[in-house]
Amino acid sequence: MTLSRWLRDYLYIPLGGSRKGEVRTYLNIFVTMVLGGLWHGAAWTFVFWGALHGAGQVTGAYRRTRRRRRRLPEPAETPARVWGQRILTFNLVCLGWVFFRADSLSTAFSLLGRLVTGWNAQARLVNPWVVGTIAVMLALQYAPHAAADRMMDRIADLRPIAMGAIFAMALFITTALGPQGVAPFIYFRF
Repeated sequence: MTLSRWLRDYLYIPLGGSRKGEVRTYLNIFVTMVLGGLWHGAAWTFVFWGALHGAGQVTGAYRRTRRRRRRLPEPAETPARVWGQRILTFNLVCLGWVFFRADSLSTAFSLLGRLVTGWNAQARLVNPWVVGTIAVMLALQYAPHAAADRMMDRIADLRPIAMGAIFAMALFITTALGPQGVAPFIYFRF
């Protein structure tokens, strides 16, 4: 059973789900997400992480309900709307990861504060190579699939030594650009 199904079946539905009115539905969604955050670890950072996701879920449910109540049609899925939703969701999830990984709320808020005030500070892990690699990898997500298929076919046709050399270079670049040492497992406090 997945965590999502467990939260739905054993928290959201027993709390009343969506059967006890609109406000109660929002409360049930929010409480379920906060408790899902607590499931990840017994710390205020996880409570905040769950609350952030709960607030996002409640906001989406409220907007859908309000649109239906006004009998408004579903908004058109224009490229601007789709990209706007993707960018907003990505940034909210990344904001949540700050709280998920921080050892305390004060550390999380300090990190977020440095996003605004820390532009003059030296970044140890961020350099032009890392930023460039991230940009290229993001751009590759939108490359035509046929080009990726052709590239995989060309690599598969290489001789073993050439293929090994290419993979060794890719591994070297990944190791050189990545952080040093062993990163702790993300659920190490679980």
